[in-house]
Amino acid sequence: RRKNTLSFIEVKHRPSFEKGRFSITQKMKHRIGQAALHFISSSANKARAHKDYEMRFDVFIVKSHFFFEHLDNAWEFKA
Repeated sequence: RRKNTLSFIEVKHRPSFEKGRFSITQKMKHRIGQAALHFISSSANKARAHKDYEMRFDVFIVKSHFFFEHLDNAWEFKA
């Protein structure tokens, strides 16, 4: 969390970065977005509604121990 932005990060280990990028489906994005909303609504700071937070969804694709790709703000989620 940084100020009013909560980052939710999906990590994928795949043999190539391309396979990692294609492994994030629309269904998965929706499921992760719903989980993010649930987290915000059930967190200790319940006084703030989820509309007060900006949600950011990142993806880390790990190819090996030393090679990874970070997709910053990989998708937007509309609740």
